[in-house]
Amino acid sequence: MGRLLQGVSPSDPPTYATVAALLALSGLIAAWVPARRATHVDPMLALRADYSRIAQGGTPECRCEFETP
Repeated sequence: MGRLLQGVSPSDPPTYATVAALLALSGLIAAWVPARRATHVDPMLALRADYSRIAQGGTPECRCEFETP
């Protein structure tokens, strides 16, 4: 691994900071995308779809497609 990272010492603060920032950014993006999509779902439609599925003897997990405004 040392051959791949020429010029980087084992205790290189800029490298650690860059890696930490990239990991934090990827985590924020991974959480933001589904959260933003969930804000476009009408809560009453989601609850009705969930209730009707349970009432018909199905499982509470609903994979319905909702229209986005």
